[in-house]
Amino acid sequence: MALPVTSLRSRMTRRMSDVPLLWEPYDRHWIRLRGPWDITWHDGEGGIESPRRVKLPASWSELFENRSGTARFERRFQRPTNLDADERVVITICEVKCTVMAMLNNETLSPLREPLGDPANVPGKDPLSFDVTDLLRSTNLLSLELSVSEPISSETPCGLWQPVFLEVITLV
Repeated sequence: MALPVTSLRSRMTRRMSDVPLLWEPYDRHWIRLRGPWDITWHDGEGGIESPRRVKLPASWSELFENRSGTARFERRFQRPTNLDADERVVITICEVKCTVMAMLNNETLSPLREPLGDPANVPGKDPLSFDVTDLLRSTNLLSLELSVSEPISSETPCGLWQPVFLEVITLV
């Protein structure tokens, strides 16, 4: 015998409210930085390829086959509007699986030790996040330099194969 929908909802609400909150309440807004991205390839031996334009996400092997080396990914974006004093702007990349150096407007970024808000809400595993709130200008240049030291197989995704996100997080 099926329970009425209202009965199921009230049971679920009661069970959910019995669970203690592990994180501070917050609100999170995601902006995907898909493209266009300009990529400049460095082979490690002084060889530099001309920049080319791509749309992300795309794995290292999709962009560079199984080559090892360093690639700089650059993209411009506008400062999110109407930011309140209790809001932080964070750049998040997930499951990169290679060495990453991040810069915003030519300032080197340090990764956050702990994610802001509930890490279960980050859309991917192994998030690497950078709080960029204090470095934002009206127009910004994000540079991500990725290095792969040994050839990789196409079965092992690495690089920016997951979306790059700009998050606006309201901490309460």
